[in-house]
Amino acid sequence: MQDHHTETIDSSRQTNEEGMKLSSFYMGGLLMLAVMVWGMSAAGDIGAWIYIPEMIIVGGLTVGGLWMTCGLGVVIRGIKAVLIGKRFSNNAEFVASVRVMDRGRNIAWIAGIFSFITGLIAILRDLRDPSTIGMGMATAMLGILYAVILAELIFAPCGRFLITRNEHLAGEKLKHEPWMAKMAILVIGMSFINMAASLMAFGEI
Repeated sequence: MQDHHTETIDSSRQTNEEGMKLSSFYMGGLLMLAVMVWGMSAAGDIGAWIYIPEMIIVGGLTVGGLWMTCGLGVVIRGIKAVLIGKRFSNNAEFVASVRVMDRGRNIAWIAGIFSFITGLIAILRDLRDPSTIGMGMATAMLGILYAVILAELIFAPCGRFLITRNEHLAGEKLKHEPWMAKMAILVIGMSFINMAASLMAFGEI
């Protein structure tokens, strides 16, 4: 009888801890969203941070890349697992869901770089009017911003959350794709090219 009572207490305690982890995930996400919106509004009109074509490029490439590499069903199950804070009993499902988040993080960075490069090309095509360079650079950089939001503020925390929720399975070594260092090098390189384009344009004034 006492053993049964102890098991009930332990089960209740575990349920409360799991509930706290899930609520912490959502509360932390809401705090990040609030700070992000506040930071954007403090830097100027919030509408200036919203550019639909860049959103479509980054979001579309990310979703398409996940669909192509993971399969739509696996992606949906991974997202659902995050939203409900699922505790997996099947190791294969756990690994698949974490890899969705990891791969989404990498693809989002690639999409942001693609968006940035296309914006930069549009600037370099016509440097005769220096007054358009600032707006063009800002628009191109929005692609990187959207990639950062997707990769580092959505996919990365969601992947880590799944691992935290399933510590009993997290001993399985997950193969992380080594994209991040390459993406950082590309971002730095594109930034230097961007600066060079600006100097060239202003040198022609």
